[in-house]
Amino acid sequence: MTNLINTDNLPNLLLVDDHPANLTALKKLLKSFEVNLITASSGQEALSVLLRHEFALIIMDVQMPDMDGFETVELIKQHKKTAQIPVIFATAHSEEPEKVYRAYNIGAVDILHKPINADILKGKVKVFLELYLQNKQLKELQLETLKKNKELEQFGFIASHDLKAPVSNIMSLINLIEDVNGIKEESQILFEKLKGSAEQMHNTIVTLNKVISLKKTLQFPRENLKVATILDDILINIDDMMIESKADIETDFSVIEHVDYPEVHFRHIIQNLLTNAIKYRKLEEPLVVKVKTEDTDNGPCLIVEDNGKGIDMEKYGHKLFGLFQRFHLDIKGKGIGLHMIKTIVENYNGQIEVESQSGVGTLFKIYLNNKV
Repeated sequence: MTNLINTDNLPNLLLVDDHPANLTALKKLLKSFEVNLITASSGQEALSVLLRHEFALIIMDVQMPDMDGFETVELIKQHKKTAQIPVIFATAHSEEPEKVYRAYNIGAVDILHKPINADILKGKVKVFLELYLQNKQLKELQLETLKKNKELEQFGFIASHDLKAPVSNIMSLINLIEDVNGIKEESQILFEKLKGSAEQMHNTIVTLNKVISLKKTLQFPRENLKVATILDDILINIDDMMIESKADIETDFSVIEHVDYPEVHFRHIIQNLLTNAIKYRKLEEPLVVKVKTEDTDNGPCLIVEDNGKGIDMEKYGHKLFGLFQRFHLDIKGKGIGLHMIKTIVENYNGQIEVESQSGVGTLFKIYLNNKV
């Protein structure tokens, strides 16, 4: 019968053997470790306790009646909750190649032969316990980081929301003072500085609200989208920019015509990259933007390439996706577009790559991770 699990926070080790004497010997060998040593006398009993508790390591006897160690581990590896638990087989048989192959093939991390060498067993247990504890600490750190990020997002939302009204009031008062010519000539320079600071604060708050609003929409369901149709709709929306820039849009969706992606976010990605290409074009050269799809080892890839101003990647590459980052100060912008694209892409398990050269142009590769 399986031992009761202790209530303390020690790691659990599962020892499985149909001979009580072998279990007693294993417990004696491992008593120096700060762990809960849990025993099971059959494969079925081991499966039952594994589904109810978390374990750092399993030491499994091979020869057992009804369900042997191999069959038990095959079932363990099929279950999501237990598949990643390392298993060490213990066997009284000689090192038969076919059994060794089967053991490793079904997911064992090692095989020990009886009588078990105490020092070898302790050394292996120590290694796997350390790995378990390190992984546990990493998971706890990840959870803590997610918690802190959520707290920061909440703080950002509250701060931007609470500041929006008073800043809007300040802007209204400034406009009112201007309308009634309430500024003396000697105070005009100070007034312009005040107005500029207020406008900058207002724009920052509006931008933060856009970023926060985006993050609240990142759970939209995927839809089957025809890429050409989405692009045509976007080109209609930015028709004025297209006419002014005389941009030439070249497309090739012959490899992948459809993608599975939330429509609002797919539109956002393409429209932002197109408007950036137009905004940061070279005035002395006709703008050409190439938009195409490719099938890669990482799944469907959206590629947008232009012959615009480009970016000095050695100088700015590490800042490229940061919030409020701008690289062409002679052109108006908020510096949030690429940050928002990266946020969207990574939220759907994709990735974004950039190749750019100042004065030559920029190429974006968006790996969409088209798996639903």
